[in-house]
Amino acid sequence: MKRKERAAKRAKTLYMGKKVCLSIVFVFLAVYMISMLFVTWREEQDIEEEYGRMLINTIGAFENYSFVYEEKGYRVSSPTGPEYNEGYLEDAMNSWGNSDQSGYYLMSGAIYDAEGNLLMQSSNCLRVMVDDWEALPYIYVNLDELLTEDEIRQLADFERVNAENAPEEGLAVPQYEFEVLLTDGNIPAQIRVNQIHWKTYTVREEEEEEMLEKIQSDLDKEDGDSISSDSDDTDQTISSSEPDGMRTISVKAGEEEVWRWENPSAPQAGPDERWQSAEMDMPGMYAGYHTWEKWIDDPFFQDYPEKFDLEKYKSEPGMISGFWEQTGSNSRYEIRTAITPPYQSEPYEGYALVLRIEEHPWMAALDSQKYIWLGNLIFLAACAAFTLWLTERTYRQRERLEAQRRDFINIMAHEIKTPLGVIRGFSENMKENPGTKKREYYLDQIIRQTEEVDSLVKEMITTSKAADWKQVKIGDVLISVRSVIEDEMDRLEVQTEEKRLNVTLRCEDDWMLSADRKLLEQAFFAILSNAVSYNREEGRIRIVLKKGICTIENTGDNIPPEHLPHVCEMFYTVNQSRGAREKHLGMGLYLARQIFAMHGAELKVENTEEGVRVTVEKKRSNREKI
Repeated sequence: MKRKERAAKRAKTLYMGKKVCLSIVFVFLAVYMISMLFVTWREEQDIEEEYGRMLINTIGAFENYSFVYEEKGYRVSSPTGPEYNEGYLEDAMNSWGNSDQSGYYLMSGAIYDAEGNLLMQSSNCLRVMVDDWEALPYIYVNLDELLTEDEIRQLADFERVNAENAPEEGLAVPQYEFEVLLTDGNIPAQIRVNQIHWKTYTVREEEEEEMLEKIQSDLDKEDGDSISSDSDDTDQTISSSEPDGMRTISVKAGEEEVWRWENPSAPQAGPDERWQSAEMDMPGMYAGYHTWEKWIDDPFFQDYPEKFDLEKYKSEPGMISGFWEQTGSNSRYEIRTAITPPYQSEPYEGYALVLRIEEHPWMAALDSQKYIWLGNLIFLAACAAFTLWLTERTYRQRERLEAQRRDFINIMAHEIKTPLGVIRGFSENMKENPGTKKREYYLDQIIRQTEEVDSLVKEMITTSKAADWKQVKIGDVLISVRSVIEDEMDRLEVQTEEKRLNVTLRCEDDWMLSADRKLLEQAFFAILSNAVSYNREEGRIRIVLKKGICTIENTGDNIPPEHLPHVCEMFYTVNQSRGAREKHLGMGLYLARQIFAMHGAELKVENTEEGVRVTVEKKRSNREKI
């Protein structure tokens, strides 16, 4: 139990010390933070540049928006004066003022006329698709001017559901669709929201056309609707790719009106008027519902003064210069500049644009790099753990070697001290009594003790060599294991007779080892001497030789289970538990295991019902490296 407690205590002990452990952790943490902060800083620089380009493009759009019309092939009528300019600026505000919004870049804008009066500002809109309009294929409906705040939030909640169900890649299958009924003059008479019910089919890519024909046939039987595999040209079906060559086809199975608003001030819609498809265009909604809520509830983005002083922007009477003014902090600031719409009538009139922007490029960089942070953290944590494990193992090995060195010195000093004391005692007696009759006896004892010291020194040399078997050369002569065992049993004949032990050797198949005979004799002598020393009176020793296997069994006491895994360790003894009277240094089985391993064999010790069995098993031809 004490040994188990000591082993448990050693397992919990941090041999490298807290200082070394914390130093390693600190180094890896410093490397991680410095590298990731540098990578994130570089990403922040790129995002700041992108924000700057977005700002320039936004301002430029209010002066060059017609070029966007022409590039897209839309028909743009000739300028008709301030009324056209204001409509043009409203389109620019709705299109550019609401785009490129994210959780880390929010913007709102306002436009003032030459008198400094507030003309318009960023708002929540519906983009209505109109195929027969003479300029653009869509118009904007300003929801802030028509709906109450609660009604706008209801529409935003429908859009939130659509955004939450939209996939990261591929085409979205919307849960709700928005429609607007326009009257003459493109005045919205009604707005409604329909909940869409979809049927989903999963087929192989080569079976897609066949499935679409089947679905078309079913729809023809119901209401005559037509579908197509091209999801860009129809709202009846949406087809998207799946792994392993599969296709998912979502077909509109029906719709149900869940929300409607009617404009009390709009003229009655004529019989030729029809519902037009629309899309929500809400600032910040691209980043999520909560970002839009922040935008709509923040006075910084909503509260613009009704009047604006344009005097500082005028370079000549009635002329507005391109002066650009920025106020505020780095993360939240206001841009004031003069703009000139592309189609201007005489007399010249200018407009002022005010943009309010909140940007957090560092947070945007962290968000874009979050998986890189996590991946590098896992990688460096694994590297740090591996380094700590290696360092701790090195410290434990060094501590174990140091403990072995101390034990080795202490044991050898104790063992050498005894014969040296005997030699000194006999020498002093001979000096004091030179003519004593016991002179010959004293000299014999001195020689005997000297030989014992010599054997201890030889064992020390062998033990030191065992730490590095590269210094030991084994012969190329094939040695019979049976002959070695028989020779070593002859050496132990006196001890076996004293204990009246019954020794049997059964050789079913002698086997050979390419070995150094002296080392092999030393290894088998250690095993056999233990079998004799730890055996009981009138016990038995049974030796069996088979092909590549040698077993030596004795009828001594079992080795306690907690000691069994350690019996081949240096200086390990269990005399106190097994009652042996012989003197052992705990080196025999350690050296035997090393010698057998050097010769390509393995030593195992196990308990049996009658006692203890030691097995030496020859491995394959290659010598085991130590």
